[in-house]
Amino acid sequence: MTCSHGRTTRCPITHDDDDPRLGTPICPDCYDYTGAAAFNAKAPELWRRFTIALRRRCADELELPERQLGSIMRISFAKVAEFQARGVVHFHAIIRLDGPEVPYAPWPANLSNLDLPNLMRESAASGFLAASTDDGVRALRFGDQLDIRRVVGDTDDDGHVTPQKVAAYIAKYSTKAAEDFGLISGVRTAEAAALHGLSPHVVRMLRAVERLATQPEFAGIERWVHMLGFRGHFTTKSRAFSVTLGELRGARAAHRQADGFPLGDGIDRAGVAGHSESTLVVGSWKFRGLGHLSPGDLLLTTRVYTEHLEALDHAREEQQLATDYP
Repeated sequence: MTCSHGRTTRCPITHDDDDPRLGTPICPDCYDYTGAAAFNAKAPELWRRFTIALRRRCADELELPERQLGSIMRISFAKVAEFQARGVVHFHAIIRLDGPEVPYAPWPANLSNLDLPNLMRESAASGFLAASTDDGVRALRFGDQLDIRRVVGDTDDDGHVTPQKVAAYIAKYSTKAAEDFGLISGVRTAEAAALHGLSPHVVRMLRAVERLATQPEFAGIERWVHMLGFRGHFTTKSRAFSVTLGELRGARAAHRQADGFPLGDGIDRAGVAGHSESTLVVGSWKFRGLGHLSPGDLLLTTRVYTEHLEALDHAREEQQLATDYP
């Protein structure tokens, strides 16, 4: 069976995990690059709508007005965004039901019959938004590939999803970025990607983002071409899910001070016990130097820059040869 461009619609090859063809479309002309880029750009808004829908469904299940839900329970979450091999964002999230008190109060026992996994599926399926692209209006929504598992407190290796496994899982994906898709640092345009010899799939994804940038609804997305149009943070959480970053900064400052590292003059002791602020403010600057600190640094910088120019020249020559001798 073939597509309208004469290419097969099935791949008979069993690929290795490191095969660079993984994630690339069998027929690039059939693949919806515009839709993929638009989804990346709107993924944060889709997640926001999902959380709103989940709260509303929980309120409906409890037969409560939505405004009263906060007096009974609170929905907390932490999520990490990851690029799939094809260059489309998906989310890994921990969603927890808490009691109304803070911090981290257990949810009321009378809510144990609340079917949270099913409510999550319904909320994910119901949310969509319309986006105007260069080839018409599209309805963007989450797909139906949801893997929902219950996190339990067991620590034995019996297949349960334990807190330890979740922590390792989130840590793994929080360190992944667009480089895992095939991008390299510093490439911010499709033209630069082509000159660096990146795959045609990467180049076409970047071009799709650049085309979207011409649409009013996607204004400003050109600043996120290097992220394939994704404009959100890769790690986000609701405020009450866990300790805040401000509390961590304050604890770190207090720990350093207790270990004999005074904060010193010109530094506000914000975030330390007894202070309401949570940011250390540096009140003075000192000039440390200009340029390279040693001849070795200068030599290394010059060498790296020269190799970079040579790589660009080589990529241009290969592209010119491909154009002259297709």
